[in-house]
Amino acid sequence: GTGNPFFTTDTSAILRGLQIKAHEVWKGTNVDGIYSADPRKNPQAEFLNEVTYAQALEKKYGIMDSAAFALGSEHNINLRIFNIFAPQALERAAHHEQFGTIIR
Repeated sequence: GTGNPFFTTDTSAILRGLQIKAHEVWKGTNVDGIYSADPRKNPQAEFLNEVTYAQALEKKYGIMDSAAFALGSEHNINLRIFNIFAPQALERAAHHEQFGTIIR
């Protein structure tokens, strides 16, 4: 847990990012980022380098909950989704704009 009742870890991550005035919040997960469809079910799924919060909410990308998306959108904080298991993932997230998907 995060010590915040009624908040998921996703929403709490955005909240903490806002509290420390972070430029970007990172979500390391087991996928490379956001795709137009589930790439395990649809080999034609397109990797999306960048999406807006509005698109993420509209398309219901399941990478984070809608409260986290809404909070991030309201406060204009960037969110990077990336595969934490990729080689040198944290270094790549810090130094390579094209690593993962950015939600703005």
